[in-house]
Amino acid sequence: MKKRMTRHIAKLAPLPLTLALVLSACGGSNEKENATSSATVSQSASPSASPSASPIASPSSSPSASPSASPSDAGTGAASTSGYKLYKDDTNQISVEYPEDWTPVDNIAGVAVAFLSPAEGADDTFQENVNLVVQDLGGQAIDLDQYMTLSKEQLGQVITNYEFIDDERVKADNGLDVALLDYTGQQGQHDLYWRQAVMINGGKAYVFTYSATEDKFDKFGEQAANILSSLTFY
Repeated sequence: MKKRMTRHIAKLAPLPLTLALVLSACGGSNEKENATSSATVSQSASPSASPSASPIASPSSSPSASPSASPSDAGTGAASTSGYKLYKDDTNQISVEYPEDWTPVDNIAGVAVAFLSPAEGADDTFQENVNLVVQDLGGQAIDLDQYMTLSKEQLGQVITNYEFIDDERVKADNGLDVALLDYTGQQGQHDLYWRQAVMINGGKAYVFTYSATEDKFDKFGEQAANILSSLTFY
């Protein structure tokens, strides 16, 4: 079993509620903007309605449209943490620190931002990454436990050979509950390991997803945890 990120997650700022999502921004050095499928919680349906699995929607139909600006337009700069840069998203009024050798991508439909690890050669066909999705729940009264139950159901529908590994609840420094979820599965030729961190606040869900091949999960795990724990609102 993989190591938990509890000590890092404890520093997370408020994360509004989001969809039951599985997203992987993947590819080699020439495919940094590729993404896989996601499952979403319908905003028009009641919490008991069964969610539908679908490809990533366009910004016009997605419940959480991503900023269309380039990373430089959305706001990047030097962070106080050595070796990290600061990414600012004025649309969602959040900032995140990411490793200086990772690449922020903010033009993936339905994703606020994804951070891609550096490609490790021409034969590196999957770049480990962390992405953030912000979803407006449209007034649905869904608590964190209900949200995670829906998430697990949807993940089994959209991921080949989906296997639940572990889940955990921790408290952020601001007192909000954080749900951590680990699972494995296949996408294309890759055997992947995912870790999600979800918080609900203010009628929205913020979902961080760390996606990695199983053999590189630990290699980038600490950097992924630092990204997750650096989220702040302004």
